[in-house]
Amino acid sequence: MQYQFYHAKNPIDDRHFDAFYALLSVSLPPDEHRVYDAQKALLDEPAYAILTAEERGEVRAIMAVWEFDAFRYIEHFAVDPVLRGQGIGAAMLGEYLSRDGRRVVLEVEPPQTETAVRRIGFYTRCGLALSSYPYAQPPLNPGDGMLPLMLMSSGGALTDAEAAAVRETLYREVYHWPVD
Repeated sequence: MQYQFYHAKNPIDDRHFDAFYALLSVSLPPDEHRVYDAQKALLDEPAYAILTAEERGEVRAIMAVWEFDAFRYIEHFAVDPVLRGQGIGAAMLGEYLSRDGRRVVLEVEPPQTETAVRRIGFYTRCGLALSSYPYAQPPLNPGDGMLPLMLMSSGGALTDAEAAAVRETLYREVYHWPVD
């Protein structure tokens, strides 16, 4: 598997972005990702990047990330549904976690469904820890509501103070949402 890291200094071409967005769309419900134009507009954000895992020129897995000074945030992560369970996601996540020493944070659904429990288990096996801090993701698209989620992080569970600081950064920089 070959990894490509696309960002402002290494822009993604339309073919790769379309493959990224197609995988994003089949892997996540509409309220968990932006519409096409809004997602593409993020490419102008200096902290935003897309990581792809490619095999024979085809995108097999994707990760959309935000790289801040204090931590890195995985906004979206998906593997081609046909290839799930083959270790591609664990390898890709491991590669990203090893990039530098900053803490990595992501959002997960609360463990109330079988899918959510499996997803949390996957991230736990990959070395992330679940935080108990109350958290909700602001709407990604007009008309969507707040989405109750939980935070997971590398380097152990976030303290409440750390989680509050992460929340503030995400609300301000990623979601452009007022911090109360």
